[in-house]
Amino acid sequence: NKNVNDFNISMNLDNLECLCRDCHNKETHSVKVNYFFDKNGDLIEK
Repeated sequence: NKNVNDFNISMNLDNLECLCRDCHNKETHSVKVNYFFDKNGDLIEK
């Protein structure tokens, strides 16, 4: 994504959103909701 290299976009305070880690992960990793790691660290589909 070229926007990450554009300082006027990536560092613009109008684009800043403060999120806790849990909320950040829900927004950015929501596709992986149907997966979890078992006790051995293996990725398992629910």
